[in-house]
Amino acid sequence: GRSGLSEKVVRGSAVVARVDVPSLRIVASQSYQVTDIYFQGPLQVGATVARVPVETLDAPAPPGCEEYTLYVKLFSPQYHETPVICSPDEVGLVTLKDEVADALRVAVPILGFWLSLSLFFYSYGSLTSTPRLPPPEGA
Repeated sequence: GRSGLSEKVVRGSAVVARVDVPSLRIVASQSYQVTDIYFQGPLQVGATVARVPVETLDAPAPPGCEEYTLYVKLFSPQYHETPVICSPDEVGLVTLKDEVADALRVAVPILGFWLSLSLFFYSYGSLTSTPRLPPPEGA
């Protein structure tokens, strides 16, 4: 499907750039929609350029296109009026799923540390504080 957390990148997939490319208005850690995926290279005859669409980002080059370069068109309404063309390597393209997984690998240990520290201070405070006594009878 076209879910953002899919393994395969197809047209319509959400991806994340890991590299800033100011000339293309690509900002690291921002998500973009893939609007096209294709190989491009020179035709043998003349100076024309062939553009050969493929279904997924990890698709092999079609026969006869092995020397062609893989390009994607990315779009974000926040940064673009029309999609921009770039190579996946140029912008450090990763799937949204990979980006979320990387963030969790960083966040979960940190969260565990702070929860443990909070629990320690709560327990320490409970053990070392003076017990609250009920008010005296005649008060």
